[in-house]
Amino acid sequence: MKIYKISAILILIAILFGGCGQTVQSGKVQVRFWHGLGGPLGDVLNDMIMDFNHTHKDIEIIANPISSYNALSQKLSAALQVGKQPDLAQVFESWAAKYQEDNVLVSIDSLIANDPDITEEDLNDFYPVFMNSITYKGKKWSFPFNKSVRAYFYNKDAFYRAGLDPYYFPATWQEFREYCKILTSPKDDIYGANFTVNEWQFVNLIHQAGGTIMDENNRPVLNSQYGLEALNYILGLVNVDKTAKSTKELDGQNAFLAGKVAMYEGSSVSITFMRQQPINFAVGYAPLPTYRTKKSAISGTNIVIFKSGNPKKRKGCLGIHKMVHFHGKNCRMECSHLLYAFTQKCYANSDNPGFLG
Repeated sequence: MKIYKISAILILIAILFGGCGQTVQSGKVQVRFWHGLGGPLGDVLNDMIMDFNHTHKDIEIIANPISSYNALSQKLSAALQVGKQPDLAQVFESWAAKYQEDNVLVSIDSLIANDPDITEEDLNDFYPVFMNSITYKGKKWSFPFNKSVRAYFYNKDAFYRAGLDPYYFPATWQEFREYCKILTSPKDDIYGANFTVNEWQFVNLIHQAGGTIMDENNRPVLNSQYGLEALNYILGLVNVDKTAKSTKELDGQNAFLAGKVAMYEGSSVSITFMRQQPINFAVGYAPLPTYRTKKSAISGTNIVIFKSGNPKKRKGCLGIHKMVHFHGKNCRMECSHLLYAFTQKCYANSDNPGFLG
C-alpha cells in the first residue's frame, strides 16, 4: 500500500513540475522587433510598445534592444544568413537597399493599399523628403522612424563674458569664424568651437557652399570647388585661426560640458542628454550657420518588415507603423527629444519646443 502511495505522489510531482516547463500560449501574434535605441529615446520607445501591447489584444511586440547600430547591423546580417531574422527592425537606408536586393523585405505598398484605415490624406501629410527616402525602384520599403539634424549647443555664459549677446548665435560661416576668435582664450586652453571628423557635418558644409556629393550621373564629386571650400573652412578654423579644437568621438561634447569649448555641433537629439547633465552654465540651442544655401542633411533610421511567410505577422507589423505615424504616437518621441517631425501635423504640434535659444 505504501508503494502505491509513493508512486502516486511521484506521478503528481512529475505532472506539476513537468507543467512548469510548458509555455503558456497567449493566442497573440508575436512580432519580434530589433532596434538600437537606448537612454531617453529607448525609454520613450518602451512606453510606446507597452501602450501598443495594452491596446491590441491580438498582437504583441517583443522588443530586443541591441547595444549599438553597429551591433544591430552585425546581428541582422548573421540572423539573415540562417533565416532567423526578426519581423521588424530599425535600419538605415543603405541597409534597406541591400536587404531589398537580397529579396528579404516586404514592400509596404500593398499593405497600405489594402488597409482602409490609411488614407491618401495620411500619406500626403508626410514631408516629401521622407517618402522619397523610403522609396527604391518605385516601391516603398520602410517607414521613417527617428531622424535628426545637426545643431549647435553654445555656452551663453561664455558669450556674455565675451561681450556677445547670449540670445544671438552667428548666422553665417563668416560670423561663426569671428565668434570663434572672440571666444578663444589660448592661455586658458579655451576654444571657440571644436571639430570632429564627421561625414554628416562635412556633407552639410558642401551643400551650404552650393555643391552636392553626387553629380547627375551618380558619381562622387567631393573634390569639387564646393568640397574644397568646405574643407578650407574647417582647416581655417582648426589650423589657421587655431580657434576650433580638433577632437575625436565624444571628446568635443565632453570639452563643451567642461567649459573648454564655447560652441559644440552635434545631433539635435543631444538636447535630451544636455538637459540631464549637471552643467554649471546656461546652454543655448541654435541652427547651423549657413553660407550660400541653408540646406541641412537629415540623418536617422527607418523601420523595415522582413519576410516571414505569415500574413498575420505582416498585418501586425503594419499595425505598429499605424500607431507610430497615423495615430500621433511618434510625436511623443519627436517633440520631447528634438527629432525631426515626419508629418506636418506633428510639426504643428504645440508641444514641439523647436530651437528657442
